[in-house]
Amino acid sequence: MCKSLAKLSLKNNDWDLYIAPILFAYRTTKHATTKVEPFFLVHGRSARLPIDPPEMDNLRAENDRLSDIIDRVPRARIQAQIHISQSQIKQKDRHDKGVKRKQAFQIGDHVLYFNVTLDHSHSGKFNPKWKGPFVIQQILPNGAYRLSTNEGQLLRTPINGNLLKLYHEPLLQFQL
Repeated sequence: MCKSLAKLSLKNNDWDLYIAPILFAYRTTKHATTKVEPFFLVHGRSARLPIDPPEMDNLRAENDRLSDIIDRVPRARIQAQIHISQSQIKQKDRHDKGVKRKQAFQIGDHVLYFNVTLDHSHSGKFNPKWKGPFVIQQILPNGAYRLSTNEGQLLRTPINGNLLKLYHEPLLQFQL
């Protein structure tokens, strides 16, 4: 909704005039998750504008419409719930693929330490973001580790295991 308001009120600061039309557009558009318009799920019919032709006012057409609503709306709501569940499963799977699995390190492992301060800094964007290698000296509770340099100097603060990765010695390249 914020993006739509921003697009419609680029030049003036009259965003409040566009709230109702944007909400109407949102409520009358089929959603990718439910595959149904939210307006239909709430009211049991598609939205009508004043310029739409009037419906017939005879009693038989009204009774047919009511029985149609009684039959269709519960099925549409159940179908929307099924679509929501399927969409949630897909979203969870997509999210879980990106979640970094915790890695347990052992004492004596060589690791690299991620420098968080450089991650969001634009001035040093070509500087390496991983420091090290360091050696794990102590395993602390809650996934924290005490590190030391290769020379044996102990770092002052413990490091969270999420900021570490195993260090692999670079392969030697021979020149001919």
